[in-house]
Amino acid sequence: MKHLITIICCLLVILPATAKKRKAKQPKIQKVELKTEADSLAYTFGVVNGHDISNMLKRQDKKIEVNDLIKGIDKTFYTDSTRFSYELGLQMGFAMKQQFEKMDKDSIVVNKNMFLPALYAALLGKETLISKNDAETKIDQFGQEQRKRMNQKAEARKMKEAKENLEAGKRFLAKKEQEPGIYKTASGLLYKVLREGDGVKITPDCKVKVNYIGSLAGGKQFDSSYSRNEPAIFGVTDVIKGWSEGLQLMSKGGKYILYVPSELAYGERGAGSDIGPNSALKFEIEIIDVICPNREDKE
Repeated sequence: MKHLITIICCLLVILPATAKKRKAKQPKIQKVELKTEADSLAYTFGVVNGHDISNMLKRQDKKIEVNDLIKGIDKTFYTDSTRFSYELGLQMGFAMKQQFEKMDKDSIVVNKNMFLPALYAALLGKETLISKNDAETKIDQFGQEQRKRMNQKAEARKMKEAKENLEAGKRFLAKKEQEPGIYKTASGLLYKVLREGDGVKITPDCKVKVNYIGSLAGGKQFDSSYSRNEPAIFGVTDVIKGWSEGLQLMSKGGKYILYVPSELAYGERGAGSDIGPNSALKFEIEIIDVICPNREDKE
């Protein structure tokens, strides 16, 4: 609901400096009972927002008539109309209505009818069923619970994706293993020789200069040094296990395709937005140069 308060602050700033001078009749505040958690949550929102709006109104240079404000909120909150005939109150009501619609879409259960009585009572400085301090504490607790639920949902989605990716990767690798010219190492790495190199043999202490294309099992390309027009340089042991093992099968001038199981790639953590958890990967690698310390380049 802090987002709602921000909206209201903006609305107060952009309103014209003229305000109605007449004193509107004070609206009647509906008496309510807090019977459920949804009742209490909505009422809590009303108390916090009412006090915050009241404090903001006091800081305004122009006079804002609270009773007119409440009439405008009331006009918008329970209607589909987007006409702003009560200036600030209508705009606030519209913003509040949108916030509750968003909460509904997010499956947050609140009793909408409890919100306005609490809001109006707080705006008018009347006693509320929940104190401002208790309401703020409840809002903080609600926020923590929402973040926890969101994290749990995200974790569930990630676990589902990880399981699906693992199964898809196994199918992909099993199919590739049956193709002509595919070799398999003891670790499970698959590779295909497109061109054997005849230069320096790569060892763990070397650095390599390579061009490469990285793709997911489904074929989507996620990285390419060719598209950047800039080869990559890195140590043989500074990369994922599948790369490190595959590079040591190669020599300068060689070009291989590596089919890397997820456990030799990024595993359950994935990488970036493109490589999901437990993703099997395909890399086409071309060795441009090999630099090894304390070793002569004997070609």
